[in-house]
Amino acid sequence: AAMNLSLKALPACEALGLAIMEIDRFDDSEAITGIEAPGLLPDVILVKGAPKEEPRLYLLGASATLLVQRAVGLARGLEYRKI
Repeated sequence: AAMNLSLKALPACEALGLAIMEIDRFDDSEAITGIEAPGLLPDVILVKGAPKEEPRLYLLGASATLLVQRAVGLARGLEYRKI
């Protein structure tokens, strides 16, 4: 399962220690192979933008339930940092 996030959430993802995979749109063949390998699914994927394409940030989970749990934890982390 995946959820599109605002790029503003990237610092919180890093602060929470989530595994982040960066994909460069100019050369993403290597990154895609890494995602398909067993046991190498990251928590977050950052797709770097290309010309005329904005960067994107995706939160991943092995199931919809895990994805929601991660999203709630991330939201709580963002709230904590704002206080």
